[in-house]
Amino acid sequence: CGAESSEKERVEGLNTVMLQVHRGHVRGINDLVAGHLRPYLTNEEGFVRMRGTKLLAQLLQRLPDMKLERSTVLALVRFFVERFKTDFESAGPCLAAIKTLLEIHEASIDA
Repeated sequence: CGAESSEKERVEGLNTVMLQVHRGHVRGINDLVAGHLRPYLTNEEGFVRMRGTKLLAQLLQRLPDMKLERSTVLALVRFFVERFKTDFESAGPCLAAIKTLLEIHEASIDA
């Protein structure tokens, strides 16, 4: 979603991605990050990176029952911490994602 997208359009986009993940059309969070979200997460424009990071954070928040392997949880925590340190525009979504990962997948992080 671009800067000119309405809140309704962003929510519809998030719901579409959530349905794709839930229905198994996307093989998991790794497939989503490495494939579908990669152009957004690595974009030169800060706003685009922030939107991609926010989408990933919102997916983690809204799909708490999504099974994640320990290695995936740790990789996501590392990703969000590094993104937080280097990309000011993405700081808010990074903090939200880290909070979600700590709350929902705490056992994977502590193991």
